[in-house]
Amino acid sequence: AVKRFDEEAVAASIVAQFRLESARLAIARGQHEQALEILDPGPPSGAEQTAAWDYELLVALLRQWQQAEGTSQAGEWQTKATEQVRLIEARHSPYWRRRAESLLGSIVAASPATDDLEVLVRAAQSYYRSGNIDDASAAYQRAYQQAVKSQSVDRAFDIGYTLASIEHQRQRHAAAAERYRELALAHSGHERAPQAHLMAIFNAAQALRGQATPDAGEYVALLAEHLGRWPRSESTDQARIWLGRLHQQHGDWEAAAEAFSGVRAESTHAAEAVDRAAACYRAWLAESNRANERTRIADSAADYFESVVFGQTQSWPEEFSPPQRAAALHAARFRLQHAGGDYDRVEKLLAVAIDRAGDADDQWRSATRVWLALAIAMQPNRSSEAVALLEKLSAVDPDELLGLSRSLNEAAADASPTAAVELARLQLQVVQRLRNHSERLSRAQATQVALAEAAALVLVGDTDRARAAYAQLAGDLPNDGDLQATYGELLLASDDQNDWQQALLKWREIERRSPPNSTRWYAAKLAQATAYEKLGNCRQALRIIALTRVLHSDLGGPAMKKKFEAIEQRCGG
Repeated sequence: AVKRFDEEAVAASIVAQFRLESARLAIARGQHEQALEILDPGPPSGAEQTAAWDYELLVALLRQWQQAEGTSQAGEWQTKATEQVRLIEARHSPYWRRRAESLLGSIVAASPATDDLEVLVRAAQSYYRSGNIDDASAAYQRAYQQAVKSQSVDRAFDIGYTLASIEHQRQRHAAAAERYRELALAHSGHERAPQAHLMAIFNAAQALRGQATPDAGEYVALLAEHLGRWPRSESTDQARIWLGRLHQQHGDWEAAAEAFSGVRAESTHAAEAVDRAAACYRAWLAESNRANERTRIADSAADYFESVVFGQTQSWPEEFSPPQRAAALHAARFRLQHAGGDYDRVEKLLAVAIDRAGDADDQWRSATRVWLALAIAMQPNRSSEAVALLEKLSAVDPDELLGLSRSLNEAAADASPTAAVELARLQLQVVQRLRNHSERLSRAQATQVALAEAAALVLVGDTDRARAAYAQLAGDLPNDGDLQATYGELLLASDDQNDWQQALLKWREIERRSPPNSTRWYAAKLAQATAYEKLGNCRQALRIIALTRVLHSDLGGPAMKKKFEAIEQRCGG
């Protein structure tokens, strides 16, 4: 019949369609070789090579493959079928590609002996595109095993990664974590192994979120494994960030700071590491109540931040990056607030940072100059330079100024009398700038500013303004015992008889509000005796001391007793 139509010169397209239907009929009858004889040469001259023609040829090839399975010819037919799938993919639309891959996949699933890697991968892809995820996973698993067997390392890794990613996309996080980890460890030398292991860690973290009582042991073990297995990989910096966050969340400041400080200065995670490390070091310091330990923590913090600035080359950067700018400021704060020294070192660090700050914003520049002013002020005979530097600053973040104010208070407490006066002058400059931001200060911050100003006024010898400031504060904070005592001492130190009278009343009030036999209670007794002595009433001064001795013969201990006895001696008691 086919010959007769040819002889009659029927249009080529009609002949092609007739041949295609004939081939389909042969396939349906199991006559695959006859179908191949029709299809393999291609359509007749002048007819289009249609997608349907190529697809039916694939069907015939696959049937021949199935029939030859277990024989030496199976591999040949498998190769031909795979090439036909590639041809359909190249010639025709995605619709026909999906049909071809789907057909191939069904044959592979029915043929456990199939070991052609590309066939297995195409079958897996077909199942995945059609939404048959379980069969896709099974096919990818077979493909992975075949790739490992054939020592196709890159191919094996790609397939294994896809297999794990399927579990990740299905949000089966525990299974995904296991697959990613096994892949990474099995191919630990592969360039993408650290990334695969990082995905294992991520999925382990996601799995934790779904647990009623999370146990982070496995997650921590994965992080430790990553750090130990790939210590120089960029991925290790991400692992350190995750480990640091975990320790930070649990309040283990030392471990968190150690993790964050391990992130390389050139890492893309450096900015986060610097900021988080600073927060952890501050929290660690806040929990420590031993002076030597606090100094050690502050030194460790400052050393870390300086290492970020200098990097692996241990030299000044030509231009400070954002993490380096932040690190320079943190280093200065820790050295000035807690480490207690190296002021010229801090000055040089901040001066160079400002000079090489590049595109740093005005807020950073202003904050850095504030701390530079403190570093200068802490050095002998340089307070005027510090004040001049502050006077150039038109706008500074109140938080920076408040931090500087606290540091000035701490520094003045340990400074020599001369240095304390210079620091107090700088404090007044800071206070003046904080007054310009009064609308942005909380009530507690405003009180902090007022206390700092009052203390600085005392140090610079402006006693009138200091007494007025403390009088206001004493009225605002009646329950602040330290403040009330400071105000009482200031009144008592005055040369004005009216102030002595007010001091007497203030110290009586402090006595009433202090626990008997406490240090402040004895101080109140001593202050009242001193006030009476200054007012010329030695009899009453001696009477207070005598009554105190009756109740407590030691008069509050050797140091306090010596002060009481000095009054007795001056009053002739």
